[in-house]
Amino acid sequence: AHRLARDMTQVLRTTLETMSQGVSVVDADLRLIGHNQRLLELLDFPPSLIHEGTTLEDVFRFNAERGEYGPGDVAAQVRERIERARHFVPHRLKRTRPDGRVLEIIGTPLPDGGFVTTYADITEQERIAAEIRRERDFRQRLIESVPGIFYLIGQDGRFLLWNRNFETIAGYSSKDMSAAHPLDFFEGSDRELIASRIGEVFASGSTTAEARFKSKNGTLRPFFFTGERIELEDGRPGLIGVGLDISERKQAEAALARQTAILQATLEAMDQGISVVDADLNMSALNKRFCELLDLPESLAGGGASFADFARFNARRGEYGPCDIEAKVQEM
Repeated sequence: AHRLARDMTQVLRTTLETMSQGVSVVDADLRLIGHNQRLLELLDFPPSLIHEGTTLEDVFRFNAERGEYGPGDVAAQVRERIERARHFVPHRLKRTRPDGRVLEIIGTPLPDGGFVTTYADITEQERIAAEIRRERDFRQRLIESVPGIFYLIGQDGRFLLWNRNFETIAGYSSKDMSAAHPLDFFEGSDRELIASRIGEVFASGSTTAEARFKSKNGTLRPFFFTGERIELEDGRPGLIGVGLDISERKQAEAALARQTAILQATLEAMDQGISVVDADLNMSALNKRFCELLDLPESLAGGGASFADFARFNARRGEYGPCDIEAKVQEM
């Protein structure tokens, strides 16, 4: 029995020394009854402090005096930790040491009182996690800075990312967005168009579309959408894009069309022939009376011709008398 106990103790000690975590074991009286060398390395303890029989109070005082717990009254810091330890409650916490090393400390109570506590160096994991958080926050700031709505969807039609503008314009909550499908925001021919363009992105790489975006309350607004195929982190294809509200542009186009129609109607109502030539010598406007008076063909009356086209037509039919046609065109 003595030999078995001795062998088991040796196995336990060997196991402790091969662990990457520091380990300490204290009894119900909060005295150290076991530890490994890694504990001293991680917590920068001198060997004279850590040995069988060392009290937890001695360890806490050593740490408090060297500033391990930050500024404060040493006696109060020690007393607070001793009182907490006497409750023998399971605990898990992270502590950043003065040298910047981050430790994860896990305490597990023993059946008859006392603790087994492990100390793991998670400095690198914390650095990586902080870097991921920074990248995620930066990415989110970029997404939120996009004018209009931003979206990233998978090939199954599930929204993977979106900005708050999307929720605001659509009138959807985050929960609504998680359950939504891109086609939920369109109806009729617009829905068919968007379905076709989504398939086009996954098939050929990119597309654009103009369609009326339907919010939750039924409001329809004209939007210009872009879509680009990308590869997601797991290798699956995704569609990333933005949607811009073009209501103002549509209103401006409609107003321009109305003004153009009024101008053309005014020109056609006049008894004089009128033409307008721009700075590049293109015929930007003319009326039917102008074409009648000058006996111009449909090819010139239809618009889009240049002043040179008119001059060349007239020269060819002898309007300017005998001449070198191209020389006359240049002169005119």
